[in-house]
Amino acid sequence: MRRPGRKRAWALGITLTLLALAIGAVGLVLWGAWYAEDKARTKIAELGARAGLSITVGSVVIEPYSFIEVRDVVVTDPSDDVVLARIARVVTDLTLGDVKSGRRMPGQVALEGLEADFTDVGRWRRALERYRGKAPPKAEPTARTVPPTVTFAGARFWVPDPVSGVPLEITAAAARLAPPADGRRFAVSFQGLLEGKTRILVDARLDPQGQDNEGGLTFDPPIDVAAGEGGLHVGLESAYVKQGERVRLRGVRASLPNGQSASADSVELVQMDKQPFPAGTLHLEATGTRGAGFGVSGTAGRVAVDIAPGSANQIPARIRRITVERASGDIGEALAAASVARVEVTTEGIPLAAPLSKVSEIQVSGADVALVLPTADELSSSPFAKPLRALLGATQGAGGGPAEVAPPADPEVGPPAPSAEPAISRPSSIQMRLARGSSRNSTASLGTDPRRA
Repeated sequence: MRRPGRKRAWALGITLTLLALAIGAVGLVLWGAWYAEDKARTKIAELGARAGLSITVGSVVIEPYSFIEVRDVVVTDPSDDVVLARIARVVTDLTLGDVKSGRRMPGQVALEGLEADFTDVGRWRRALERYRGKAPPKAEPTARTVPPTVTFAGARFWVPDPVSGVPLEITAAAARLAPPADGRRFAVSFQGLLEGKTRILVDARLDPQGQDNEGGLTFDPPIDVAAGEGGLHVGLESAYVKQGERVRLRGVRASLPNGQSASADSVELVQMDKQPFPAGTLHLEATGTRGAGFGVSGTAGRVAVDIAPGSANQIPARIRRITVERASGDIGEALAAASVARVEVTTEGIPLAAPLSKVSEIQVSGADVALVLPTADELSSSPFAKPLRALLGATQGAGGGPAEVAPPADPEVGPPAPSAEPAISRPSSIQMRLARGSSRNSTASLGTDPRRA
């Protein structure tokens, strides 16, 4: 028979052992929580200091078997205590066990309640330059070196209007920043609502070294913004940029209150060599162009401009060839109309004061021209009244002769019947080549295109 004392001692030993394990577990959790929070605050402070910014944290939430959270993050420019960003909650995929086992870098980071003010772009640019200019702290041997994937939704931003600088609000913003899949560039996707009416979509690849960035930007519906104090309005559907190589715009529009306007389905500027952009050989091409102003309107299926290498601020002087294809236009109130299959201009630049002064050759092919001789009333209201009066002299009137007096009517025949159509001069095809400095190279032919016969 066992003695009761021995049984009580055995039970007490188990109890004490369990109590010791419980105390040890609690101590381990408390130590791990302190270690993780200290590491989180230290890491966040290091990131801010490297960029010259102050980043404060309200609290770090660490619970067993739960992901670590950082709450109430505030980013401030310490030079004048301006708040640049606030984040209500940062949720990572790190757990307490990950931290104790040596993992420091999360694989996923989600931001909630993000608000950021980008109206002073210079502050962020300077912070980025400082961040790039300082070497990062030495990584711990067990630290994860691959950056995390960062996501956020329901964010709110303020960005400057590109012309006036007035803050514009972007709401319902969501984004995903993924680490480099190709070992070089981060993948960025973003969407948001600009001023409550225009959806912005961004898809980009960003190089941390700033050497190989690429991205596209889409507005739905196309954006329309005022540019400057002259009433200029500019519209854009989408844009694509590949750093140092090309810029492509779609759905481009520009208009002024006086009725002048220009638009193109697409405009693309491509650099053909490896020189610093845009100092190298450039090729500018626009398709589906339309324009109107000063009584003239026209369209062109394609406009191409070849630009020689040179200074970035002297692009007009670098133009060497302009090609226009499938173009048509009207002058005045249907005073003249023309269509042309192709026009090619060779030049040594386009000086703004005298655009044609350096043109060496103009080639025109497949042109149709229609000229309507206006009545006196039509002529008086046309912006081309003075040039046309000088060209037509006193012979133009309401059907009269040199003295602008109608001929007497034959009493037996009666007055002449009015013409159903105005006088039109319409050669069906024009082939022309003009070369500066040699009359032998200057030719023009007017007449019927045999292919149209």
